[in-house]
Amino acid sequence: MTDRALLAEGECVVVGVSGGMDSMVLLHLLSASGFLPVAAHVNYGLRGEASAADEALVRTLCQQWDVPLRVHRAEVSGSVQAEARDARYVFFGEVASEVGASAIATAHHRDDQAETVLLNLFRGAGPVGLAGMPMRRPLMSGSAVEVIRPLLWASRAGIESYARAHHLLWREDESNQSPAYRRNVLRHEVLPLLGKHFGEDVGERIAGAAELMREALDSGAALVPADLFEDAAEENASGWSLRLDGLTAQPEAVQRGLVLEALRRWAPDAPRSTATVREVESLLASQVGRRIEWPGVTVWRDRDRLVFETAPAVDTFKVNVDVGKTQTPLGTLAVELLDVVPEAFDSSPNIEVVDADRLRFPLTLRTWQAGDAFQPFAMDGHKNISDLLTERRVPSHRRARQLVLVSGDEIVWVVGHRLGAGFAVGAETQRVVRLTWIEKALAHGGSDA
Repeated sequence: MTDRALLAEGECVVVGVSGGMDSMVLLHLLSASGFLPVAAHVNYGLRGEASAADEALVRTLCQQWDVPLRVHRAEVSGSVQAEARDARYVFFGEVASEVGASAIATAHHRDDQAETVLLNLFRGAGPVGLAGMPMRRPLMSGSAVEVIRPLLWASRAGIESYARAHHLLWREDESNQSPAYRRNVLRHEVLPLLGKHFGEDVGERIAGAAELMREALDSGAALVPADLFEDAAEENASGWSLRLDGLTAQPEAVQRGLVLEALRRWAPDAPRSTATVREVESLLASQVGRRIEWPGVTVWRDRDRLVFETAPAVDTFKVNVDVGKTQTPLGTLAVELLDVVPEAFDSSPNIEVVDADRLRFPLTLRTWQAGDAFQPFAMDGHKNISDLLTERRVPSHRRARQLVLVSGDEIVWVVGHRLGAGFAVGAETQRVVRLTWIEKALAHGGSDA
């Protein structure tokens, strides 16, 4: 691992540990190699007693190996896999901040890489998707904390051999066998069939192709020639543009490469998909003025160019809020007073229910400020809003729009993210206020996910 410069000798590193074989091997390997791992385990409670048994095993082995452990119990609903992943990385970031680690290690390996590349291929991904998972990446844009994958070079069979040679214990997640998940279909049906017809090392070759693609992207060799892009690109008062004559004179494949490079440079938060590129390409045959919007950027057709107009910064504002609807430059906040505590709460991040008797009206809705801090619900201690936004991987253009709802001088809600601990509904709550945030649309054909 030191040969790959992922970690310095003796460095503290947060390790995501599920209780499965891969993460147990990673934790053991890091501990035995002289690093200072801190295990981080998330119990989603989705598998009942099996989830509890996973946590129990992780606790037992961390105690035996003298490895510090942090455990988080998370509730997920809706898109379970996506929500679980988000909750997991937010927690890992919180632990890294707590222990002063600059790296979070996950146990993805070479077989995972092959599955990821195939999933991206079937989704119609471009070069970035076909490069698979990088060996290292920032936790979020601009973050000093990195996610690293020390086992990305290792096969699943090799990891199992290590586990058995060192008599490690682990637990199997039965959901990894379910054909309801596409990754499992690839793992148990598609890749074995490809191995039968193209050789047992087909997964290794797919992962190797991804590594070559990653190297090409990093070097710029897979992108359109720099001089060709520079000839078509022009800076203007509102951003950048591609001249239509520089696009339409090129073959279709080169046009697509120019659009991809423009998106990479000027619209980093636009969704990365074939559909995105086709939507931009559709502007070539559209009337003047037609536009497409994504977070932080608008692409529109001018007479002789495609303009990539970056979003202006949002001025800070502060408004008083009472029961009813309050409109702001960024959206509308609806405040409803309910005399009955709901039996179930909405899972949307833009809807929150709070104890009405703990609020002091009028409330204040404002953009967050440097130094803002609060105590998140279900967490000990206070957290800076800036740290929360970093851990949640909120893009920089979204941070300027982040709102907080305040009662007196206490933060009730970091809108769309976390509720303040002092305002949560409890056993003694008699009536509640339901808060619904309706944001002005930023995106067309994409999201900030």
